[in-house]
Amino acid sequence: MGQKKSRYSPAPTLDEVVLRRITSATSFLPDEIQYFYYDFLKYTPTGYLTLADFEKFYQTLFHHGLPENFARYAFDAFDTNRDDIVDFEEFVKGLYYTTKASPNEKIRWAFDLCDQGNFMK
Repeated sequence: MGQKKSRYSPAPTLDEVVLRRITSATSFLPDEIQYFYYDFLKYTPTGYLTLADFEKFYQTLFHHGLPENFARYAFDAFDTNRDDIVDFEEFVKGLYYTTKASPNEKIRWAFDLCDQGNFMK
């Protein structure tokens, strides 16, 4: 009996250094991060998100009105290195601070955003 090749390609693995940085900065487990990475690449084959991607996403949430300002604010909050893209590491850290972080971490993150001039541009 020969080995049969799977028709599914193996899930891409995240670079170990990036995985360690994310693990140390968040309370996400390595397996969770790897799962997020798989989904992130599934929906963003480029490996990063742009402001246009955020605007498209927020447009689906807010059918009425103009979500561009909020999309810009959210994008700037996630784009911590200010290179006009949100890579996977920035995305997961932003996800962490908006969902799983402790109240003190969320407050510190919000104040950091204000200090960086991203509040109500």
